[in-house]
Amino acid sequence: MRVRVFFVGEAASIFGRRFVDVEFDEEEVELRRLVEKLREFESYRRLEERLNLVWFLVGDLQAAPTTRLRDGDVVTVMPPLYEGG
Repeated sequence: MRVRVFFVGEAASIFGRRFVDVEFDEEEVELRRLVEKLREFESYRRLEERLNLVWFLVGDLQAAPTTRLRDGDVVTVMPPLYEGG
């Protein structure tokens, strides 16, 4: 299974690429598993260090760590549009 991950805004600047394809042997995985795979990239670990918070969207919907991903899904990683309340 393959998932395409897009990085937007400052996340793209830090990661150094606009997108990356991530492959899994399983037919379905949870978002938390994708994050584990992304941490294999030094640039993603740097992104986590520099940004206190990022949002994950699957399609157009904000995703939780337990969101199920399937072949062909598009995941977007982006910083919040604003901080504070």
